[in-house]
Amino acid sequence: GAEALKAAIEAAKQVSISSDDGSTTVVCISNLLTDKELQDEQESSDVLEDTKDKCEEDFGLVVSAVLVMPADGDLPGWTGRLMVRFAELEHSKMAAEKLHGVKFEGRPVACSFVPEKVYQDFKGKCKLTILGSAPPRST
Repeated sequence: GAEALKAAIEAAKQVSISSDDGSTTVVCISNLLTDKELQDEQESSDVLEDTKDKCEEDFGLVVSAVLVMPADGDLPGWTGRLMVRFAELEHSKMAAEKLHGVKFEGRPVACSFVPEKVYQDFKGKCKLTILGSAPPRST
């Protein structure tokens, strides 16, 4: 149970972190919301807030998070994706590993990494953006 999870997290922390595997500080989570839920801005906002809180609780400080909404315009293939930018690469890697395949309301979520530059572009275009507890970086 909880002890095994703690041991797994500790073991994961011991693994050397290198970014040559395509990982970034930004984790993109898809399949979290249905099209119907995305039509409800309050519901979407709640899911964004809850996801950020859960990520900070379980993995580490979050800089900011963004949810791509249908109202954000023509962003094919991105609508409904939630992106979380972590302060540390090791935290984003842990989050992506642990959250990938987890069932959320019966749907398996998928995680991938997004380059920080792409994330910044989305952050500028998307209405639903929240800040985490980490101090913002100048990059």
